[in-house]
Amino acid sequence: GDGRLAGLKSIYLANSIPFEELDAAALSRRFPQFAVPEDWNALFQKDAGVLFATKCVLALWERFQARGGDSLIGHRVLSIEPPDSGGRGRVTITMSNESQYKAKHVVVAAGAWITPLAASLGLNIPTRVSEETVSFYLPRDPATAPDHSFRSMPHFIPWVPNGLGPYGYYGLPEVDVPGVKASAHYCGPTVDPDRRPPEGMQHARVLQSTADLITTMFPHLDPTPASHHTCLYTSTPDHDFVLGAHPQHPTSVFFAGGGSGHAFKFGTAAGELMARLVLGESPCESLELQSGSGRGGRQAKEVMDSRETASSRGREK
Repeated sequence: GDGRLAGLKSIYLANSIPFEELDAAALSRRFPQFAVPEDWNALFQKDAGVLFATKCVLALWERFQARGGDSLIGHRVLSIEPPDSGGRGRVTITMSNESQYKAKHVVVAAGAWITPLAASLGLNIPTRVSEETVSFYLPRDPATAPDHSFRSMPHFIPWVPNGLGPYGYYGLPEVDVPGVKASAHYCGPTVDPDRRPPEGMQHARVLQSTADLITTMFPHLDPTPASHHTCLYTSTPDHDFVLGAHPQHPTSVFFAGGGSGHAFKFGTAAGELMARLVLGESPCESLELQSGSGRGGRQAKEVMDSRETASSRGREK
């Protein structure tokens, strides 16, 4: 944990981002929700926060519709046929309801299905789809516990061993679901998104690991979760995003995916970047096109600058 904190501190300093260093006692005084072991240290950055995910999605959806956007919900994309090799013609999309759409440009933002759709277009985008378990924890005694909502408590990224993998934990204060949200990060089982199995032993291990963290960090919370649910991560080998054009169809077919469990906060920036690529404009962030040496393909990757780690990491996923 201290090595990661030192790295994060160096990023803050390099970018003139204000922060506070807190030892265990200072952390508890500043935020009485926490009571951590005395050899723990923390960095606090006051401008970091959470996004209200449901409200964000609804706002974007409403704006999309207000600007004339149309949608087809509840049907699968069966195939995407690009134009001929000379770039003539249009992309043809065939849906499971047998309808077809033709377009000059297509952005494939298929989440957990990006790898098979890319393969159908002759492109290898390696991803791993995992089923992650998140839990919500309530105060034992709401009458005496301090406020654990976003109004009073910061989000937290404990870089400590979770016993299941190298990525520690993440957590959020109460936002719009009752309870503090927490989970061991990126340690769920690999799944087929079309055939998600019942919860098994790995889910139970994640629940136990996260309960141990709650016991260690939060004296006012009941370590038995009030609720839990699962979600999918679609992760690339290096956990960077896939944002760019198909190498053989660079003006007509584009990909956006590989969020790796930390993409939501970049949604609007990724959307702007993809719009610029589709329109043939210069991207708002630098892009690096990497040959897939050792990774079995060629993929366009967004190269986020150091501000991603410094000011945004850990917002709502």
